Order: sequence, then structure tokens, then C-alpha cells
Amino acid sequence: MTALLSLQAVSKSFGGVRALRGVTLDLQPGEVHALVGENGAGKSTLVRIVTGAHAADAGTVAIGGQVIAHADPLLMRGLGVASIYQQPALFRRPCWPMSGRRWMSRHRRDRCGWRSSSSSRSPARSARRRASS
Repeated sequence: MTALLSLQAVSKSFGGVRALRGVTLDLQPGEVHALVGENGAGKSTLVRIVTGAHAADAGTVAIGGQVIAHADPLLMRGLGVASIYQQPALFRRPCWPMSGRRWMSRHRRDRCGWRSSSSSRSPARSARRRASS
């Protein structure tokens, strides 16, 4: 069976600091995994490589058996891979549904990390309406 997501010998360094060394992981349909480790263990770096925010120094990332040579966040989102980071300040109302949070992860942000207010207000409302119905 072809893995939904496959990482083979992925490595990443930042200057002299080795964040990841030879990480291999296959995610099969129906599986649930947890990425757990101490601060500085490379969890965020691995997620950023999978989502295309960082490029691996070595190794491969494949989606459905197809190696992704030059991943970027837009390409990876198009392939169904995205990350929802825990940023409580972005979600002032704790009862905001998960669908709204997923919607937030799909839209462009300005250079400070905030979504643009003019173009994204009505899509946010319609996404919340669809989720609540």
C-alpha cells in the first residue's frame, strides 16, 4: 500500500545546529500519529518541512508515492497538507469551531502574520455558516 505521506531520511540543519537527522516516517490511510518530544527536538521543523515552509537539507517527502521536489506551502495545501498552529491570540472566542480555524490556515497573511481584513471577512462568515448548518 502506498503511504499517504512518506518521509525518507529527512535532515535539516540551521547553521551548526542539527534539527533533524535521517527522519523516516510513513503515514498510511486510517492511521493516527502523535509527534511528541522535548523542546528543541525538531517537531516544529519536521512539520514545517512537511507543509513546505522549510526545505529539507537531505531526504525526500512524498505524497501518495509522488516525491515532491520543491515544496512550498501553497503547493502542499493544494495536495491536502496543512498545519494548524496553536496561536490562542488569533482566536479570541474559545467556542469558535474548528472549521473556522482550518479556514484561517488556508489564507494569505501579511508580513506580520495577520490575515488581510478586507478580502477575508465575508469568506470567514460563509465558512462559519456552512459549518454550523
